[in-house]
Amino acid sequence: MIPVPNGVKVWLATGYTNMRREFPGLSLMVQETLKRDPDSGHLFCFRGRKGGLIEVIWHNGQGGVAGRSTAHVDPIPVSKPPYH
Repeated sequence: MIPVPNGVKVWLATGYTNMRREFPGLSLMVQETLKRDPDSGHLFCFRGRKGGLIEVIWHNGQGGVAGRSTAHVDPIPVSKPPYH
């Protein structure tokens, strides 16, 4: 477990993300899509296509950290927008 300082926000990307991206690719996605600074110290979480894989990027003040975890439970669902 990595201790996270108080005041850190957790950003969850909606939809699914290509999990072949490494830290630089996901950082660019944070900058372009969320209009946020990936070096801000906040956690940015991305979901794989099948929902069983989550990748988190975080800049801890000393360098970028990318973590990947496989869910051992049911895949995380993605809500679909309502159709009008």
